[in-house]
Amino acid sequence: MPLIEGVPGTAKTLTVKTLSRIINANFRPYPVHADLMPSDITGTNVFNIANFQLQPPAGPIFTDLLLADEINRTPPKTQAALLEAMEETSGDN
Repeated sequence: MPLIEGVPGTAKTLTVKTLSRIINANFRPYPVHADLMPSDITGTNVFNIANFQLQPPAGPIFTDLLLADEINRTPPKTQAALLEAMEETSGDN
């Protein structure tokens, strides 16, 4: 997963939106803030009392293209979770 960097006002958001339309990919913007935790990005297991099972809801990183603006505002653990998710592949290689 590539990381697009640049100064403000250089149409990075427009570029990612356009790319997602061209390749017919899912696009998800995600607001980044200072108290964001790794589990907010990856998702956590939730106990479903109806069938007594843990069900993992998909976090925002489970998309084709994710726009997370200004990740340098997040704590180091959250930055590490984002970078680790960027390194993972589906195993189809």
